[in-house]
Amino acid sequence: EKNGYSVNTVTDTEGYYYLDSVRWGPNQVNLYHPRYETASKYADVIRDKTVEIDFEVDRLDEYVDPVLTVRVVNGNGDPVNQAILDLYQLKQSTYEYFFYLGTQTTDTDGQAEFTLPRLYEEEVIEFQLRVAAYGYFDHVRDFAVSWTVPDPVLTIVMDAL
Repeated sequence: EKNGYSVNTVTDTEGYYYLDSVRWGPNQVNLYHPRYETASKYADVIRDKTVEIDFEVDRLDEYVDPVLTVRVVNGNGDPVNQAILDLYQLKQSTYEYFFYLGTQTTDTDGQAEFTLPRLYEEEVIEFQLRVAAYGYFDHVRDFAVSWTVPDPVLTIVMDAL
């Protein structure tokens, strides 16, 4: 970039780039990638000369804070109010497989939300949801959350006693 004039390019698979038609004199070179730090350096461009500018940037920790939405209905599709939802994270340890994360109660629309543990890129977290409501059999649902589907929506159909 120089005085509102800019030239853009994309790096190759090895991270090398070449800028052509750059104006002489001092220029600001900006580096951007959505998963890496941004960086800027100045380069003094001289006519008919090649100028090398190297960047070393760190990869950003990509993460999301997922939210689980649960809707509990009966066999007719009507919302189940005041269903109790217990959420557990599946982890294998010496002592337990399930770690309790929290309890919610469904509202009049049969819905409840949980904020799940932070999820990093390429990570998969497994959970178990246990549902209990007066007049219905208990229900257990295992599910997983991944980077590609960070905000799951579950519909639980309860069977009447």
